[in-house]
Amino acid sequence: MKLGIVLSTRDGDAIAGDTFIQSMQRVEAVGFDGLWFFDTIGRGYLNPDPLGAACAAGAVTKRIEIGTCIVQTPMRNPIELAHRVLTTHTLCQGRFRFGVGAGSTEADFNSLGLDFSQRFNNFASGLEAMQALWRGESVN
Repeated sequence: MKLGIVLSTRDGDAIAGDTFIQSMQRVEAVGFDGLWFFDTIGRGYLNPDPLGAACAAGAVTKRIEIGTCIVQTPMRNPIELAHRVLTTHTLCQGRFRFGVGAGSTEADFNSLGLDFSQRFNNFASGLEAMQALWRGESVN
């Protein structure tokens, strides 16, 4: 069995530069197998962008798996997101796991002016576009 952890970011000090980086390194040093990042917007507290945080973790750790739990893909442009995910995968040197979902919290969608009721349709079409791009196919 592998054991991973999510860093708490509800306390604003937890994501301050050096503290956040040191916490990532500590996760690896104490023996966890993975470090995971949440995707939330509009819930009343600051949470770092999960892909940006994963890139940072990839740069300051050597062996642990790094992932998202979960990226709400319908809240993003799939072409731009595919590019960011590929960058994250590269910077994590193959240790990145891209956890995705349609989203479960309407407040996240409302904060971006998006239609929560269309999330499942947008989820499916967005995944198709991203997978096509990663296979080297053209979209749009």
